[in-house]
Amino acid sequence: MGNNFQFLVNKVGATLDDAIELLNQASIDFKLFWQSRDNEGCYVTSQIAIKNFDYIINEIVRERDALSLSANAQYAQDYRDILDVHIGEVDENITPQDFQDLTIQPGNARIRVGKITKPISLNKLLNKMKHRIPNCLNFRIENGDHILVIGADAFLRQPECIVEFKVEKFCSESQKISDLFKSNAS
Repeated sequence: MGNNFQFLVNKVGATLDDAIELLNQASIDFKLFWQSRDNEGCYVTSQIAIKNFDYIINEIVRERDALSLSANAQYAQDYRDILDVHIGEVDENITPQDFQDLTIQPGNARIRVGKITKPISLNKLLNKMKHRIPNCLNFRIENGDHILVIGADAFLRQPECIVEFKVEKFCSESQKISDLFKSNAS
């Protein structure tokens, strides 16, 4: 009979709006699959989510990097304001054991209790997601929220770290950026 989900694994949005919608839906579906212990469904929706995360991040970063070329100062400021929104928490004082602990048990990931964290902006999260450690990604479902927890490599004078954020918050802030793109284009 085969894998009923396999055709969806390569599903990536053709536009930023599509990718955000697919990521949001993948997160909703993932929570349902996780609760029903459907490992195949979890795997497929995870693959869809990661591909759409990457698409969203690349589009937002490409525009961010071109902001200095924008003739529209208000657009550039509005864009930066969204990028500065607090979207999660980061722990930059980590050990190799922290990375190992992150992936031991799927569905129970969190920055270790008692660790000192600081807020992370959408802008910094984009960089952390681009430099994530592929096998250092986990999650938890808490109060109905799908919370992603990732390990990121050091880069550009930034230390290795662990970041956690709500997928829904990432989608809503990304949608604000997409809406800003469209308003600037018209």
